[in-house]
Amino acid sequence: MPEPIDLDAIRARATRAVDGPWSFDRGKFGARIVAERGELSMGIGTADRLVDAEFIAHAREDIPALLAIIDQLTPQSEPTSSTEPEPETPDAYPF
Repeated sequence: MPEPIDLDAIRARATRAVDGPWSFDRGKFGARIVAERGELSMGIGTADRLVDAEFIAHAREDIPALLAIIDQLTPQSEPTSSTEPEPETPDAYPF
């Protein structure tokens, strides 16, 4: 039987991630995942294949959208998120 999905942990990771939109392009050492911030862009990571970078870049918007659908489909007696915000991580980017 598959492990239950921890929606609170998924929501916490999505909340702590650098805001989107994210994009991807071919970098010198592989496909780059980039967070756009107006005139600035920040390299978030790399992937060996462009299709993997595309998947990762779209996850920034796809995951919160899927969580919102789950919230709509989940009865109110079963909350999927905690009311306490997650603490800031010390290695968070100041973006």
